[in-house]
Amino acid sequence: NERRKIYHPDQQKTGNNEPVDTDSTDAPAAPQPEQEEAGKQTNFDMLDENSRNLLQMLVRYGERPMYFQGADGNTFQILIGDYIQQYLTQANISLKNPLYQLFFEEFNMHKAEPDFKAENCFIRNSNQYVVKLAVDLLAEKYTLSRIYAKDHENDADEYSPIQLQNIVCRLLYELHYTVIEEALNDLDRQMKEAETTGNEQLFGTLFARQPQYIQMKTYIGQLLGKN
Repeated sequence: NERRKIYHPDQQKTGNNEPVDTDSTDAPAAPQPEQEEAGKQTNFDMLDENSRNLLQMLVRYGERPMYFQGADGNTFQILIGDYIQQYLTQANISLKNPLYQLFFEEFNMHKAEPDFKAENCFIRNSNQYVVKLAVDLLAEKYTLSRIYAKDHENDADEYSPIQLQNIVCRLLYELHYTVIEEALNDLDRQMKEAETTGNEQLFGTLFARQPQYIQMKTYIGQLLGKN
């Protein structure tokens, strides 16, 4: 089913209809707190920032459509909120904050209602924590300005559908890239521990897993212009 695939954000310009393979990014088990290095908190902060940016998109534009061309040449649409969830599912990425997860549950519960608007769904929600976070997200300086500041400095609603589509994909790739970096860091720590304890079999198993993470990190990095 073409509607269940994730496509390259630039495919409308490049004509590339191949789905992005995100199924190989399941991260190794996270180390225990006492094994964590001092710098890891930065990665946790980045993960939360990336997740929060996506939540902003859900609150502000969750009901808006994104348009893609399938492998059969036909154009189909998917809601921004659905696309974010579909990508995260296929990339095997879960948001660790339960409140963030609740936002998507509320979106799924109400998105089929007539005249549904994501912003109203959250700021009028019966859960006070959902309302508070939604209001905070709406009050924050919008993430789009970081990328399109030269084009629109005042009103985020002026962004075109293709700009919104590109920004959603970029934010997803930023989260994905941070998740892969953390997976590689975890893998490196586990390999060092296996080497220290002389567990050659475990070291070999972990070492064999490195290439898939490095390959995916390189690919996502290219999409973000990091390479």
